[in-house]
Amino acid sequence: MLMPVDNTINSTDKFDFKNQIKIVNAVVASYIGHPMRLQDACNQLNQYIMERRLQPITVGYNVTKKTDMLSPENTEIDVYVGISPNIL
Repeated sequence: MLMPVDNTINSTDKFDFKNQIKIVNAVVASYIGHPMRLQDACNQLNQYIMERRLQPITVGYNVTKKTDMLSPENTEIDVYVGISPNIL
């Protein structure tokens, strides 16, 4: 899981702080809704990848852009999957 932060955090034995990540040649699904239904967006993204015969080279990375504890249906999450640039 990737989580954006607005300052540097010390790494611990439970997580690593990455100042920057770079996923080249990725497809992304932008999801707005209750986190419990995020799997539906992931399934649609996987179907998109399969229909276009793309070759994933990473797992899906979730980036939480917005959370709302009072209205979780307003949560915003982007899901990134790195795709092979090779055309075979």
